Amino acid sequence: MSLEYRVALMRALLAALPTAMLSAFTLIAQTDDWRIIVSAVGVAFWTPFVLRFGVEGTWDARRNRQDPPPPSAPPARTAGDIVRRID
Repeated sequence: MSLEYRVALMRALLAALPTAMLSAFTLIAQTDDWRIIVSAVGVAFWTPFVLRFGVEGTWDARRNRQDPPPPSAPPARTAGDIVRRID
């Protein structure tokens, strides 16, 4: 699994789990029908999960394959790279 997909997986879980839990707690307080609760929690979990992991992960992976991101730090300089003019 590439770095883009791992990042997208973590984002997907961080978005989907709280959404599903909030949906579950809300529906448990309102109804006793477990079919409704399970189906609503499933939709609440899978929608952000598929969008974040599937769509965003694929988008980022393709973008980085076509145009790699610039390095985060400048390349290291050595003493031979530095030229000092002495007058």
